[in-house]
Parts: sequence; C-alpha cells; structure tokens
Amino acid sequence: MQDSGVARDIEDRIVLADQPDVIEVEYAGMRLRNVTWDAGEISGDLVYEDILSEPVCEQMTPARFPGAF
Repeated sequence: MQDSGVARDIEDRIVLADQPDVIEVEYAGMRLRNVTWDAGEISGDLVYEDILSEPVCEQMTPARFPGAF
C-alpha cells in the first residue's frame, strides 16, 4: 500500500460462508480516509458522501409529489 494522499473508493459486500456467490448486504459509495498502517494493522475512516448538504426541494406540492397527497 502506498501513501498517495488520495481517499480511495470502497465497496463492502457481506456474504455467508456457505453461499459465497450470494451478496447479503452491500455498502457502496464509501471513501477510505485517514489511513495509517504498520506491520500488523491497517486502520482508517470509512465515510459516505455528505448528502445532507445537498440542495433539496422544500416545497411539497401535489404536482411534485402526487403520491403524498
């Protein structure tokens, strides 16, 4: 592992030992940051993109959200 200073994209897939071809849970879109390592351990922070800071529509109208009314 080289220290490039760049956060890496990570996908985490959980499978059962007796069904390794069946993905039970998948976490995509994570980034690995603040990585440190030594001979026995690799450590870092897995983070999702900050979607809570994205702009959203603040007006819920029947025309925009017909299923909500």
